[in-house]
Amino acid sequence: MGLRFRRMLRLAPGLRVRLDNHGPTLSIGPRGANLNFSRRGIHSHAGIPGSGVYHRQSL
Repeated sequence: MGLRFRRMLRLAPGLRVRLDNHGPTLSIGPRGANLNFSRRGIHSHAGIPGSGVYHRQSL
């Protein structure tokens, strides 16, 4: 099995950058509703924190 890493950096409230093997991902928005920008495209996430219920949509 190969070596993997993941690191989440909080730049400001509601602004996070995740660094991992697939490249950087920028996440903007509060917990429960945010936009993610990555090399795989732009996605919106909305859900109820802690419940496991969420909706993800590619934009």
